[in-house]
Order: sequence, then C-alpha cells, then structure tokens
Amino acid sequence: MFGSFSSIAVCNCATCFESFGLADAMCSLPGSSSSDGTQVSIHKWYFTKEEAANTASIREHGFSPEKELTYRQQATRFIQVMVDQLNHNVRDQRGKISQLCMCAAIMHMHRFFCFHSFKFFDYRDIAAACLFLAGKSEECPRKLDHIVRVWWAKKFERHPTIPSSNHHIEAAQLIVQLENVILQTIAFDLKVEMPHPFVLAAMHEIANSKQFLALHDNKKLTECAYFFATDVLCVTNWAIRYNASAIACVCVHLVCVYAGYEIPPPAPGEKAWFEKLDPYMTQDLLNEMSLEFASIYKSCREWLALTRFVAKGIVKPSTPSPNPARSPAEEKEILPPPPPPPTFHKKVDLSEYKGLRLGKITSYLFEP
Repeated sequence: MFGSFSSIAVCNCATCFESFGLADAMCSLPGSSSSDGTQVSIHKWYFTKEEAANTASIREHGFSPEKELTYRQQATRFIQVMVDQLNHNVRDQRGKISQLCMCAAIMHMHRFFCFHSFKFFDYRDIAAACLFLAGKSEECPRKLDHIVRVWWAKKFERHPTIPSSNHHIEAAQLIVQLENVILQTIAFDLKVEMPHPFVLAAMHEIANSKQFLALHDNKKLTECAYFFATDVLCVTNWAIRYNASAIACVCVHLVCVYAGYEIPPPAPGEKAWFEKLDPYMTQDLLNEMSLEFASIYKSCREWLALTRFVAKGIVKPSTPSPNPARSPAEEKEILPPPPPPPTFHKKVDLSEYKGLRLGKITSYLFEP
C-alpha cells in the first residue's frame, strides 16, 4: 500500500549508521587565534565565512555551500509551516507560538547543523525538535502531542493522520530523543540573541526624524524591518556568522534602501547610525552583507515577509549599490575572530535514534 512512500521515509533511511562523538564533531570547526596565540571572540557561536563553509555536511558528505544553505532554508521553512499550523485557530495571543520563539528554534537549528550533517539527520525531524525545545525555553510551550501531530501531517502530506497509537508513541520518542541530541550539541546553551530588539531601537531613532516622517509611514516601515529580521535568519546562515546587532544593521539599511529613504550622514564628530548600533560595523561590511542578501533574495523571495510589503507598496524592490568586497584580513579587523567551539567529554548516543529510524515508524511506510 505504501511502497511508493519510501522516498519520504521518516528520516530518509540510510543503509548504515555511525555513532560518533560530539567532542570530535565540535572540535572539527576550529576557533581563530589572535597574533599572540590567544583565543579571542565576542561569542562562542559566531564563525568566520570560511569556517561556516566547513560544516559537517560540507566536510563529511561533499555538500556545496550553496546546497547546504538550501537545506538550512528548507529547515527554517518547515519550522515556519509548523508554527502557522500550531497557531491556526488559536484566538488567545498568549497561547500562540511567538515570532521570537520561532526565531529561537531557527537559531538552534543553525547551530545544530554546524556540527551534524543533513545527510544523517532529516532536517524536518530536527526542525520539529528545535521548535519543541524553543517553546519551553521561550515560555510558550506546546504539548508534545501537538508537535508530533503537526510534524507528521506536514512531513507525510499524503498520509497526514498518524495510523495508530504505537506509531504516535514511536514518533514522540523520536522528537524527544532528538531534543536531547540538540541540547548536547549546543551545550545546553539556550540563550539566543535576536536582531529584532536592535532593529526596533534603530528604527525608533531613524523613523522619528522629521525628514523621515514627511516621506514614510513610521509604523508600517518599522513593522517591515521587524519581520525582515526574521527573513534574514530564515534564508541566510548569518545566525552563526554575525551577532544580532550586525544583522539588525543590515535589516535597517536594506529596508530604508527598499523604501527609497537615505539615512542622513552623521554630524561632524558623531558616529554613523550603524556604529551606534554595532561598534564593529563599517560601511564596507554593511554593503557586503547587503549584496549577499540581495543575491540570496532572488532565489527565495516568494515566501519572505519582505515580498508582502513590496506587494503592498510599503517598500519597493531594488538592489543596493555594489561595493568592493574586503579582503579576509580587513574583515578580521572589523569583527573579532570566533572562539574555539565548545568541547565536551560526553558522547552523544545515537543508537536510539538509529533504532527509531529503522523502527515501527519506518516499517509502517513499507507495509504491503
């Protein structure tokens, strides 16, 4: 009956599995050192562009950086789809999964796949587990039963109903097991810094100027910038490359560009607006990041919030003016190098995950 269903098996069953140490995986992305050999960083979860191009999927299974980014985008899209379904028909805002909770799940996913491969872990399983975890850490939890049912329905769209209580139990065990693997991978570090508060702070200062108010709707453009911050986390890997304030700078800059508004230059002796928001940001880096996003935007614009604001005429589609890219040496002068990745002595036991991948859930898919 389900013979043709094997292509969407719960975890894309492989012929063999490995149990590998988390310490080995974490140590495979080295930190950067300063000239005197000491480790320097502003945050343990930020990597250089070169390190971000050496994740487990790329290093171990030959993914190109572009393919790996596509998988990240698919994972974030799956999280968004699950959130939309879980929030459907929930009238009380307090019972809904918040925008920041969804972004926290996306951040956990980005960190997880620095050290684990998309070839081994199905991004849909990890997306569901990250959302389950983020719901608890961001104080808007949803029942495991709800997560499991929505995950199943969205993953197996041809057969959206869980067929039996045994399959439901197996699916719930899978999500819980993956939640534990995620927690160990991220070293139980549930603290995530979002760009959204920085965006609101910057827009409050910029959008209240008389020059701005004469041309634009303050509230609508601020709302656009806020949701744009979510877009950026969804379609880029900046969550593991730049801090929240740097991402916020790009969000504000691009929204103003798309709205046709040029932020006035600073008065003599004052810092530029982006330097006030992030002391490590420069005009060159701002332009470089803007061009990178503009390139990515072309391939996934249909499901971004920014596109909806363009359609409403709040902002207009345009491309930032090109700017020469900096050399790696110049980039290191702007942002401190990242620290060594967290190291652990405890290994993650993936045997249970292996068993669930080949257990009752998967066998159900191949029943005659």
